[in-house]
Amino acid sequence: MKNILILGAGFSAGVMIKYLLNKAKENNWNITVGDISKEIAEKKS
Repeated sequence: MKNILILGAGFSAGVMIKYLLNKAKENNWNITVGDISKEIAEKKS
């Protein structure tokens, strides 16, 4: 399993987060999203 850490869930990160989450299961990835705002990180993931 690979761990992927994304720091910052701003406007430009949304597309990347969505892509990685869609591919996570088939590639055995664990995705962690961190942002200064917990609400934004939860909303994007």
